[in-house]
Amino acid sequence: MNSEKIVSAQVVLTAAGGARPGPQTRITSENIREWAPSAETIVRVSGELRGMGFTVGECVGNSISITGAARLFESCFRTKLRETGGGVQFAGDGCELAAEKIPSALQAQISAVTFTPPPDFGPGATSSFA
Repeated sequence: MNSEKIVSAQVVLTAAGGARPGPQTRITSENIREWAPSAETIVRVSGELRGMGFTVGECVGNSISITGAARLFESCFRTKLRETGGGVQFAGDGCELAAEKIPSALQAQISAVTFTPPPDFGPGATSSFA
């Protein structure tokens, strides 16, 4: 993968009460407040990620977006990225970064770092409709 390619990921923050959503957790408009991170967590994590060199988006729901060169992701998260037909993935981990690769100073505040797979519609997509 081109180390200068700009990629983005979602950083899922730990809820203010300490809860961490799992793969089967359904977060809806009815329960989003239960999963919302504290203002302190948002400020701390955003600041740390900016300090590492990422462009950090606003918190929406329980996550923030980060953007940076592939080499920045590889350096900060101690992993390799690979480009697939389905977008960018963490080598060996798929779309979600292994928890132990989150910087130790942020492990209590970050529940997950994920790449969102591209939609299965639009240019270059294959349709499942016959």
